Amino acid sequence: MSRSDRKATDPPESVSIRLIDLPKGIPARVVGLEPPNEHVDAGELRRLAAIGFLPGESVRVIAYSPLGRSPVAVSIGNSMFGLRRVEAECIRVCREPA
Repeated sequence: MSRSDRKATDPPESVSIRLIDLPKGIPARVVGLEPPNEHVDAGELRRLAAIGFLPGESVRVIAYSPLGRSPVAVSIGNSMFGLRRVEAECIRVCREPA
């Protein structure tokens, strides 16, 4: 997608967004992990890091469940995972330049 093809509502590549907000099929890179609320503990973030959601890793949303429910199918590196919505909210990504 060229810069002129981008919609006014699309964030630029340098802005980090939550993985849950990434459109399906758009390539991105993990920027970091941060809890979206006080109900997510450090153990949850460590588990996401342990399965590969580390800064610099390439990531792509494969599919969202109907009606915005869990799980969210995500490809990271050469692996695919089904994440709960709250887990996808913890992962910050930047879109890859076109």
